[in-house]
Formats: sequence, structure tokens, C-alpha cells
Amino acid sequence: YQVLLQEQPENGELHYNLAVCLMALGRLDAAIVHFKTVLAKQPDNIDASNNLAAIWVKKGNHSAAIACYQNTLSACPSDSTA
Repeated sequence: YQVLLQEQPENGELHYNLAVCLMALGRLDAAIVHFKTVLAKQPDNIDASNNLAAIWVKKGNHSAAIACYQNTLSACPSDSTA
């Protein structure tokens, strides 16, 4: 994904997929950067918002997690994961 992002830095899907991989590897700070990039381009991306919230919970930043979950509920009020 990193090589592809060099060629396509505006591609939100690549940022999202890289963030998911980084999250799975425990590289949470790096994943945060890419999830934030996705949300800057696609504020209604509930998957990115929920994953970012999960990272904030793991890092103990509950106010940031709540903000992400509120973003999810604004974008999709029926989302049961938020």
C-alpha cells in the first residue's frame, strides 16, 4: 500500500486499507494518521470512524473515541456499532 500511495496519495481506499493493516500490526499511531486522512476526504466513512474510535479506546483517549462514535452516528444514525 505504501508504494501505491506514493503514486496515488489522494486515494482514500488505499489509506483505509493501509490503516487497517497497521492497526492489525499494532502500529496504532501510524494507523491513526491514515484513518484521519480517510476521514478528511470522506467524513461519512463510518468504517474509518469506528476503527479510529477503537484505536482511541485502546490508547485510553476516551473523549476522542466518543467524538469518532458521534461522527458515525451523525453519518449513519442506525449504526449499532457506535
